[in-house]
Amino acid sequence: MTSSPPSSPPPSPQAPRLNTPTLSRILLWGARGSRKAVAHQDSQDGSAPTAPPSPSGTAKKPVKANDHEVECSSGTELKTHPRIIDANPECRDSDVIMHRDVFVCLDGVDTRRLLLLTRRRVFEKVELLGGNAIIDERWSCKICKHETRRGIVYRISITYQGTPARCSCPDPQRPVAIDEAKGIQGLMSVVSRHCH
Repeated sequence: MTSSPPSSPPPSPQAPRLNTPTLSRILLWGARGSRKAVAHQDSQDGSAPTAPPSPSGTAKKPVKANDHEVECSSGTELKTHPRIIDANPECRDSDVIMHRDVFVCLDGVDTRRLLLLTRRRVFEKVELLGGNAIIDERWSCKICKHETRRGIVYRISITYQGTPARCSCPDPQRPVAIDEAKGIQGLMSVVSRHCH
């Protein structure tokens, strides 16, 4: 009986050959994995990971709004209501009337309403000088917010100026450039008013 020759060990499988794109993905994955490991290690050490730099030209600084002070005005130029101009008003021989009111309000500021009250005082002075209309008007308003123990209080300073005139058209009884008025939202309560 003849003995069979010893069997040779099976051939080892050949390692797969990696092409260039596959090798690049493996290297890229390894780099990402190492970055994740470093970030994890930093978080364990208590140090915050460094954020990537933002692209140049896109970062903007936040604008800080000063809500403790609001200013508005009718502009630098003197203004007259169009229908007064069309009626050819006659200017009275008097100086420019300037009136200043200081209001203290709660819960909000209705600047349009306060402007109307201040202009009414100017018109009363115009009537005393023999006029029935105001021309060359201009106004400015400054709102200051104060926080007290009782709550928030607003101090509003309004300056209004105008020139007396005689006109066949009745005075509009409203401020010029009223759309430029800025206020504080809320139901306004006027606490006090002081004239200067």
